Amino acid sequence: TVLAPDLMRTNTEVNLYLQADDMSSPVLVQITIQDYRKSITLLQDSVTLNSGNSFYTLKPIKLSSSHFDHEEKKDNYVYLKVNFQGFHIEERMIMVSLQTGYIFIQTDKPVYNPGNIVHFRTFVSSPYFKAIDESITIEVQNSEGLVVKQLLRYRAVDAIYSDIFTLSEFANEGTWKVTAKFDNWQQNTFSTQFQVKKFVLPAFNVTLIPRKTSISLEDSQLEVEVEARYLYGKPVKGTAYVLFGVQINNERARLPTMKRVTDVSLPPPPH
Repeated sequence: TVLAPDLMRTNTEVNLYLQADDMSSPVLVQITIQDYRKSITLLQDSVTLNSGNSFYTLKPIKLSSSHFDHEEKKDNYVYLKVNFQGFHIEERMIMVSLQTGYIFIQTDKPVYNPGNIVHFRTFVSSPYFKAIDESITIEVQNSEGLVVKQLLRYRAVDAIYSDIFTLSEFANEGTWKVTAKFDNWQQNTFSTQFQVKKFVLPAFNVTLIPRKTSISLEDSQLEVEVEARYLYGKPVKGTAYVLFGVQINNERARLPTMKRVTDVSLPPPPH
């Protein structure tokens, strides 16, 4: 009995279930994988079934991607042949995927100003989302698709690789891209995008409005409303710190206390 996956991924270990029925003496099982024309042997392996393993086992095998043309767009197939020492032979055709795994890419921000530093990192995983040690190439492309930084054949420590890229003060505005690909199959490409554009924090005005136009020595407090608006009219939400002082004979003296206003917004409606 042979149980094999319908799809094999190159450079990824898969298991074959092998069982010899009605046998009392050890059986040498030979495993052969050939190209779909049966002209080239891609893998050979063997295992012995005996009473020690109850005449069945899971046999791990791994098919190298080096046997395949990565430029080919059509589906790839191989022939699996399992020979139970001449007692029984099974053959079947299996589809092969050259998908090595996945590369996830992150940047620390979605938007950058020219001159900013872009922090990025990659996480390399198998098709089953387990960390793997594979060689990758990383490129940073500007908004015109030109490669402005390239990192060749890097191996990520614990599947994670981090780096930085400094944008010039004259960096092209638009959509930039960080791409990463496996070196053993460069068609296996992954990417993420970020924006480069000049942006500044919106300007706003802050107005202090005293409740009274004058105060006397008998007043115990001074009430002032703090109003902040963007230049286009929308109120600003935030926190303000207000310092008070007095002016005597054209000299200004700051009072030692500071008032914290936690709700800077529109003033309350008049009563």
